[in-house]
Amino acid sequence: MPTFRKRVRFYNVTLSRSEEVDALVDTGASFSQIPGEVAARLGLTAFQVRHVRLANGLVVETGLANAFVELVDSPGPAADTVILGTQNAPALLGVHTLDSLGVGVDTDGTRLIEKVFDLLRQTNWPTI
Repeated sequence: MPTFRKRVRFYNVTLSRSEEVDALVDTGASFSQIPGEVAARLGLTAFQVRHVRLANGLVVETGLANAFVELVDSPGPAADTVILGTQNAPALLGVHTLDSLGVGVDTDGTRLIEKVFDLLRQTNWPTI
């Protein structure tokens, strides 16, 4: 799938600090990644350490943090769990963030499109 970049704004959990970066839209990534130097300026701290597999297949331990993410050309940030990258790590937009923002990647893989959320409504039908 082709790759492309989007301008995004990462915020700390109190929305008191933000940083704008160009992020690679990565539908192969579960979580978004914030470069280490950006995370430090935002004051983000890890609440948990997890193993993640990098694109080259290497498995490393990294911190997860809570943050807000916003597409610069869209209204309002979404709360998300992000990976705290190393210094000079690329900013990535993963699928959890894309879902939180209500967007997906078009079939050509060249732009983001609005998604319609599915919600089960209460009925008398049995659920699985």
